[in-house]
Amino acid sequence: GYGFGGTGKKSNKRNFETYGKPFQQHDTVGCFYDADNGKIHFSVNGEEFPVAFSVKNSPALFPAVVLKNAEVRLNFGATPFKHPPSGDFKGLTSGKEGLVERQKTKGTSSNGPVALIIEPSRELAEQTHQAICSFKKYLSSPSLTAALFIGGDSVKEQMQVCKKGVNIVTGTPGRLLELIQQGALDLGNVRFFVLDEADRLLDTGNWDIILSCFGHLKKSSLQVLLFSATLHSQEVAKLSEKICQFPIWVDLKGRDTVPDTVDLAIITADPLKYDDWKGIGIPTDGVHNKDPVPNATNLTRDECHSFATKRLKLSLVKKIIDVHNMDQCLIFCRTRVDCDNLEAFLKKSAGTNKMTDPYSCLCLHSGLRAQDRKKNLQDFKDGQVRFLICTDVAARGLDISGLPYVINVTLPDNPADFIHRIGRVGRAERMGLAISIVGKRKEKVWFHKCKSKGKGCTNTRLVDKGGCCIWYDEGEIMSQIEKVTDTMIELNEDFTFSEGDNSQYGLKRKKEERVGNFEEHKTYLKSALNELTTLEETAQTQYFSYFTHFN
Repeated sequence: GYGFGGTGKKSNKRNFETYGKPFQQHDTVGCFYDADNGKIHFSVNGEEFPVAFSVKNSPALFPAVVLKNAEVRLNFGATPFKHPPSGDFKGLTSGKEGLVERQKTKGTSSNGPVALIIEPSRELAEQTHQAICSFKKYLSSPSLTAALFIGGDSVKEQMQVCKKGVNIVTGTPGRLLELIQQGALDLGNVRFFVLDEADRLLDTGNWDIILSCFGHLKKSSLQVLLFSATLHSQEVAKLSEKICQFPIWVDLKGRDTVPDTVDLAIITADPLKYDDWKGIGIPTDGVHNKDPVPNATNLTRDECHSFATKRLKLSLVKKIIDVHNMDQCLIFCRTRVDCDNLEAFLKKSAGTNKMTDPYSCLCLHSGLRAQDRKKNLQDFKDGQVRFLICTDVAARGLDISGLPYVINVTLPDNPADFIHRIGRVGRAERMGLAISIVGKRKEKVWFHKCKSKGKGCTNTRLVDKGGCCIWYDEGEIMSQIEKVTDTMIELNEDFTFSEGDNSQYGLKRKKEERVGNFEEHKTYLKSALNELTTLEETAQTQYFSYFTHFN
């Protein structure tokens, strides 16, 4: 190719020679091709330079612009030039027929989306789509169209939407891949490829689907964006190296940190200390069905202690709700069986699913039908029930306005998931409390390795003996979590704080508290900014020194 760069050099076949003069932002650069004599020259802000290249007997030439972190406005003569060309030169749009050919782009569809957003769950996809619909109503010239493509909805209707055309598509990996493979969703026009909760997408086995979608995109003008509160993982770094060019990391809060609007508390589930579990008739998750645990009276045995812990945790949840007078709380369990058991226990404690019921609750997990999950989440947001009992499906990105409390019935085995769970509270400067119930000793839990992925599985042997269970050590897990969180407060025996006011949770922080934290943050940043300023001055000085030396 024949080029002219901002450093004031012309280039051809990787040979660079000084030519014309440098140009920069807001300058107007002209390119002139004398087709009769095969000559090319350039201009900057109307000042034309001598012939740069002779291209006699050259095949067709294609105008192109190479950019990095910049924008350019092109004018081929459709509108008056800022600096009109001299002599007989004309804009390309006025070129003789047969001399100038307007080539159509192949393999793209004008109906294809410009932005593709992939979410790890239906709930998060719906939330993002709703936000886009709220924002796009302020855009009228041009207006934007948006579509939601998730499993459980009609594929036929989604294909019709693709056919009509859409600007922004939000969806879950499986359904998007299905539409692409059927030829309904054309990605030839995509310019923004967004992976929300990128680490969760990879954790749930979507690596191949992401790469498949990426493979359908044009890379020449593509921007890739990855979002998450916990992006500091090897898998995300590996993915960014594969699908990003010169990625820029923007960290708004630091590595896996807990917002200062969230208070963390723990209570130890010790069956020897609390005997409430003895009168609970709700079944456990079934991992001890084949273990000799008659009434779990011998708590020195691991199986008996584990069985008692499972029932005790149900009782502790109810006590925490009562003591803190909770009227809205997100409760996290490890499995959907645990969710269902807790729901049964709370309903048995009161009765009906109405707000007059202090324990009204619903579940949110993958075992429910899509429409039931959507309804349960909306009922919780609308205040129709007080408690939403869920697996980690709800921990990612969901925004529940003013949520005051989170309870972890069982800790997640990944500290990143803990950060996402407690991140449901303390949003928009509102105070939140996250209470974690931690088993005193190891607990036997399901860890399905079978082909059915747990469906109908009754193999309660340990994994190392060919079964689908493991011993779950929450004490060890908590030690890993505390490495990335602030110090947690141990609740008193009556489940209260030694100090503090429970009425603050769900309310906005007092103005003086916010100002104080801002001043501390500003002081912290000041030293870092001073250091960056010094580094910038040193780098610029060294660059100027080298530049003058070699030029």
